[in-house]
Amino acid sequence: MSNARDLSDWELHTEASPSNAASDLSNWEADNGQHKEGFLQALGMAPRRIGGDIGESLRNAYHAVPDLYEKSKTEVPGMFSALEHHPLHALGQALAGSQEAINTVAQLPKEVTGYAANRLHLLPESIANFVSKTAPEDTSESVNRLFGEPKYEGEGLIRGAIRNLPELAGAGKLATTLNPLKLTDKAIIKDILGTKEKMQDLYETKYNELWKKAESKGLGGQLIEKPEIDIDVLRKYSPKKDIDAVEDFIKNPTLENSHFAKSDLLAIQRRLDKMTTLRSAERKQAKAVSDAINNIQNNMFKTSEGLSDPELLNEYNSVQSGYRNEVVPYKNKAINAYKNKELTDKELINSLSRGKFAAQRGQYHGIQTKENIKKALLGVGLGGGAYEAFHGISNLFSNKNSG
Repeated sequence: MSNARDLSDWELHTEASPSNAASDLSNWEADNGQHKEGFLQALGMAPRRIGGDIGESLRNAYHAVPDLYEKSKTEVPGMFSALEHHPLHALGQALAGSQEAINTVAQLPKEVTGYAANRLHLLPESIANFVSKTAPEDTSESVNRLFGEPKYEGEGLIRGAIRNLPELAGAGKLATTLNPLKLTDKAIIKDILGTKEKMQDLYETKYNELWKKAESKGLGGQLIEKPEIDIDVLRKYSPKKDIDAVEDFIKNPTLENSHFAKSDLLAIQRRLDKMTTLRSAERKQAKAVSDAINNIQNNMFKTSEGLSDPELLNEYNSVQSGYRNEVVPYKNKAINAYKNKELTDKELINSLSRGKFAAQRGQYHGIQTKENIKKALLGVGLGGGAYEAFHGISNLFSNKNSG
């Protein structure tokens, strides 16, 4: 078949009247005549070409799964080890990854236009060339010269994770999405212990402000009615230190003492609630504790008219709820054992990475992030393969520059 039959009308016109091509044709037509393909034909072929490129990326990802899985076995533990034992070098690789991420974003317009022009034939080459000339210089080699290559196990993962953040989280979140130096055992523990102290101080201040507000309303002294408490049962079945605040309250039933008594009783109640079955003595103790808690609560902030002050009661319930969610989780046996030098860093993190503390506070201290990284890369090899597929597809522009 002759070339003329394969050309579109605009291509025939160009060959017949080359002197008029610049004035009669658009820039796209002038630049793309060499492809022997009209715009509509290129547009029709675009889905097939893109689909083929995606398929190739998926095939490559599938074949990469075994290798990725094997690498993850050393890279994930190695990442945290590198941060612990070689923090400066690991930090250098993290910075290298951040610079590579910025470079990826900077090069994206050039890669997109290059793909659209050279692979899909949907843009004139003049546009692709213009964007290529005006794009920032590719800094990949400069980054390697400045920071060097990954040296220790896990550093490749550190660098790669940060490098690919624009594709996973958006370039705008590059600086805040992941800071690997915050994911070492020591850094997490320091954050947990620091938060424990801050929360205790915060709620101590909130309670003191509440007591002052109650006092300004004439409700900060002794309760109007003394709550009924079965102290004989509590004494019989509870260790003395567990009910010291209750004994103090019976002697001096002030608003503040009522709170401390209730706090001790709630601690006993939480301990009993953890038991799967209660013996006869424990059932009696549980009833006495529950009744005392309710009776104290119902008499707090009560006025001389026998009614509770709604503003103070609501504020008290709010502070108490916050205390339960933001302070109580840190009253943890493992944390106390660690402070007494009975647990190592690793043992404490392993303990806090599961159970109630992980569910309530893990997300605030990087514990959940650290566990998610491990699960993503070590759970099944497919996790790495899926990411590799996504990464391959997102890099179509730089991998496909010719038709």
